[in-house]
Amino acid sequence: MRFYSLYFVVFTLGLLKNAGADSTSNCSCGYYDPATENLFTDFLIVYFNETNTFPSEVFQNQEYENKYEKSWNARYRQAADPSNVRITNSTAGSIGNSSSLEFTINPSTSHHVVKGGAIRTLRSDIQYGSFRSTIRPAQAWTGGTGMSMLLKYNETQNIQINSLNQQKPTDAWINTLLGEEFPDRVRGLNFSTLSNNASYSPEINPWDLTEIRVDWTQDSVKFYIGNVLARSVFTKNSSSKTFPVTPSPLLFKLWSNGDSYFTAGPPTKKTTANLGWTRSFFNSSVMTKEQHKEFDTRCAVTDACLMDDISLRGYTDFGVDSIAKWKAIHHESGVRTFAYICLSCSVALTVLLLCNVTFQRWPTKDSKAPKEPKVYTCYRLPPQISNPNLYMSPGMSKTASTRASSMNFKNSKDDLEITQIGFTPGSSSLTLKDMVNQESKNMSFATSRQLSPSNMSGFTLNDPMTPSASTNRLHSYNDTPTDSEPVSTNNSMYLGIEGHSALDGMTPKNSFMYRHPDESPEKKGWVMPSTTEIKETEISRPSPPNHAVSEVPAPIAFPAAPINARPAPTKRIEYLAGLISIATLLVTFIHFIFTFSPAMGMVGALEHYSFEVTFRKTAGSYLLNQILLGLFFITSTRFLISRYLRTGDLGSIAEKTTGRTFRVMIPIAACAMLEYFLMDVGALKWLEYLPSISWTTWPYAVEYPDFSHYISEVLELVYLLPNAAPQITYNYCTGVLWTIPVQIEGSWITLLGCIVVRQIKTPWKRMCYYVFCILNHWYAQSWGTFFWFGVLYTDLDVTFKYKKWLKDHAFVLWTSIALGFLLGIAGLSNDLITAWTGFSLPIVERGIHPDLETGLPIAQTANAGYPDYFNPRFNGILFAVGIQFVVENCYFVQYFLSMKLWLMLFPHIFTIYLIHGLIWWSLGSLVCVNLAANTSLPYWSVALITAVVCYGTLFASLPILTPVVETLGKNVTGNIWRMAHLKPAPRRKTLFPFPDRLFLEYEEKGDKEVTDHENDVEKKAGVDVHQQEV
Repeated sequence: MRFYSLYFVVFTLGLLKNAGADSTSNCSCGYYDPATENLFTDFLIVYFNETNTFPSEVFQNQEYENKYEKSWNARYRQAADPSNVRITNSTAGSIGNSSSLEFTINPSTSHHVVKGGAIRTLRSDIQYGSFRSTIRPAQAWTGGTGMSMLLKYNETQNIQINSLNQQKPTDAWINTLLGEEFPDRVRGLNFSTLSNNASYSPEINPWDLTEIRVDWTQDSVKFYIGNVLARSVFTKNSSSKTFPVTPSPLLFKLWSNGDSYFTAGPPTKKTTANLGWTRSFFNSSVMTKEQHKEFDTRCAVTDACLMDDISLRGYTDFGVDSIAKWKAIHHESGVRTFAYICLSCSVALTVLLLCNVTFQRWPTKDSKAPKEPKVYTCYRLPPQISNPNLYMSPGMSKTASTRASSMNFKNSKDDLEITQIGFTPGSSSLTLKDMVNQESKNMSFATSRQLSPSNMSGFTLNDPMTPSASTNRLHSYNDTPTDSEPVSTNNSMYLGIEGHSALDGMTPKNSFMYRHPDESPEKKGWVMPSTTEIKETEISRPSPPNHAVSEVPAPIAFPAAPINARPAPTKRIEYLAGLISIATLLVTFIHFIFTFSPAMGMVGALEHYSFEVTFRKTAGSYLLNQILLGLFFITSTRFLISRYLRTGDLGSIAEKTTGRTFRVMIPIAACAMLEYFLMDVGALKWLEYLPSISWTTWPYAVEYPDFSHYISEVLELVYLLPNAAPQITYNYCTGVLWTIPVQIEGSWITLLGCIVVRQIKTPWKRMCYYVFCILNHWYAQSWGTFFWFGVLYTDLDVTFKYKKWLKDHAFVLWTSIALGFLLGIAGLSNDLITAWTGFSLPIVERGIHPDLETGLPIAQTANAGYPDYFNPRFNGILFAVGIQFVVENCYFVQYFLSMKLWLMLFPHIFTIYLIHGLIWWSLGSLVCVNLAANTSLPYWSVALITAVVCYGTLFASLPILTPVVETLGKNVTGNIWRMAHLKPAPRRKTLFPFPDRLFLEYEEKGDKEVTDHENDVEKKAGVDVHQQEV
């Protein structure tokens, strides 16, 4: 009897199995949806309220812990535990039997790991289909979590629909995303909207089991909530990189990463979410072309089963090929290979050139001090001196050779370079005596040459060397008299040290540049050489040779190059250079801390260790304070206006006005383009993973949408009116460029303000004007307050010599220094006071200022609160004004700031300012994320290693990058200024100074033609040209 019973059970199970097989075989022509006209070959249907066991034959219960998360705001890492997924039998739901698959999620661990539950299909070959499920989110007020259904291959190829309970029930919503789309609210619906929408029939309750659906085809992705279309994305309207085309598994999970824009959270206590059932109809990517052809031949649409048939159960059988993850086959094109070759050649050439320059400049034991470049100037010489047979009297020294050697007269007071002077051989056969005789026919030797366009470009031998003539020598860039200005005796090109003659070492005894024998270099004073009478016997003229002369013209003046009369270098105010260097390093340190250890510098940031909070409440308030920026603004004014206040020369104002914007913007545009390129090739790839490691949400930078946005955002820096944050802040590492509009606007305030100030001669009126401007800028919340204080400090130093007065009154000096120091400490202590008491001076002080929209005090509007980072703060003004006074007057501080270490960094501060953020966010994020994820090192050591690598790379790159930045900024700006205010040299023909016929009509000529040529040359060389010069 027991045998028959067992046989009956086996027979019944066999019938059920055959029935399932028949059901599947009846749908061998696929599954069709008449509403969308979509046909798919495979299916997977599971009702979790109809089973007591987990369907492991089609789903995998996952176990993992992410090493990092890809999100700008994810400070927690996801994990999944198989024990957090189980079948529940419950009828507590409002819609009948709510037995389902239950997912549980736990609160975060101390390492910011949030363990939830996740399942995925064993099949990874799902490509296009219709996926339908009912899900219930986690309960309200349990902390932000997400119950999600998604098809995911990787970060860029995925489709997801998420039910999010958020921190507050009023914020709960369902979003729909593709790829790496940002979870913007426009891509989803709020729970309250869903509950009150009459389009849903029957009405849905998003807090209970709600049907969601995704239809994925080659042309579109459509999202449904409660059978109502919520969003559609079409291939033609989306990027080919973001539209999903890759075979993927189907996943369900309950998770949280702490992203305030996505899941929020993490959960504050253990909570659950549910999956009621899932019905999926899809195609398989492992189906071959022959199988597709056979399917199309065998089946028609009318033979397919309907997707809405609720009697369908089970799944389509699959093989091992369906489980393996799909891998793309990459075909390297010839274009890419050619690109690799070009890139390799460019890199090799760049490295070779850099090595060559480095090798040439590398100091060695035999290295000598570099010689100053010789300056050669082509002067217009009279045709009489163009004789190659010219000979000198025995008394003429060898130093007056065809090309005299360079003469340099230098001492500690003068860095003037003396231009070379000498004889230039030519084609005429006249002697020095003939020149003098010919000159004396019309006028005396000593007064024969007056200032004329032809003799202003340089020294000629028939110029009288008298003190008056030397005084009237003119520096010229060309042969026009309008470009020449008289210079003083001390700056004369003929004078040496302290205005004395610099030509004695080259003067022949019997020439017109004569030095008396009793004058010796040992004498303290030199006198100008007097002219001497030249006797007939001293110089004779040989008979002219009787042969044809080659048609080579006598020397004609080129546009004279400017004489390199360098003034003595201005002594740099070293302590200000050191101040700027230290402030720059502190700014880089602040950005490093904000990026890798935010709790040390930001209120409310999550800490890895308790000492981070302690540091922020003590030393961090003084070292990691953004009000250091005020020192840059005050100090920059001295370099802009000190020369004008000292001399009243408007040329310095014109130069700064012309070049200031170019000086700042050209290097910035170049560095922004460099970062544009590096971000486009993935240099900041790891930055988006960093928040889950360092627990900071401060770093953020994305690529420009296109090149036009780059141009627009760079130009915006020039024209943006502070206070505002430029758009390039989001496309440039660390966003430091928000200070550029402040600097540019402050330059105009400074340059125009100092002109007005200098015209106010009465001291008390000038001080009243300063007070008026400073108060108005402060009340308007303008950064001009800092620049006006900078003008005031510079004016007090340059005009009123207040430092000298203070030195004579020691008590006032040290009392003022103590007061300035206290103001600086008070400004820095605001964050410390806030950390311990909660009182914030910037909030109170900001409430006094008017609101731009309403005109009311800000404290009475909705905009009340802590000022934005691009707004000036009152404690910043106190700090900058106090510390600047201490730096200007305290010897001990100046000694510290003048240390060689700080001065070595000063030439590189602009490079550090522009580049450090890129290194922090590219190399730094790479090192930090990989060390934390792939090693067991504690985080403090990870941060320390990252700091060493980042700062080492920064300092190593300065010798390479600074010359580029300086060339693009300082040198190019200097050229722009020279082109703007100097008249260009006159245009010359291509063959100048040769006549056109010398090359165009060169042929054998007769004696008559040769004689005509001789006469023509003599005429040019002897009379016409010389008379024209006179």
